[in-house]
Amino acid sequence: MIHVFTQLSKKYGGIFKIWLGEPLSMVVSDPEIVNEIWIKQHDSFINRPKNITTKMFSSNYRSLNFGDYPNWKFNRSITSSHFTKTKLLLSKVTDIVEKQLNKLKRWNIIQ
Repeated sequence: MIHVFTQLSKKYGGIFKIWLGEPLSMVVSDPEIVNEIWIKQHDSFINRPKNITTKMFSSNYRSLNFGDYPNWKFNRSITSSHFTKTKLLLSKVTDIVEKQLNKLKRWNIIQ
């Protein structure tokens, strides 16, 4: 799945919409846009709609991307400092992403 998003990001840019079940979802891959969402506009991006797809991708709504407010706030507090201009630690972000991808592979969600 991540390979599909990577290809779509190359084609459509750092932010685009895609159907992942219901409702329409937004995919963000540009670090500056992620910074805008997680740091500056965070109140607009909490308590997203719940459905079976987001439940699966979020480990029962516990992730930063799809979590409910208490989980989202906790996860954001851990990750937000890594998205400031002076502290964008790509190696840590890459490590986290790789761990999550390995989980998805173990659950046979991606190959």
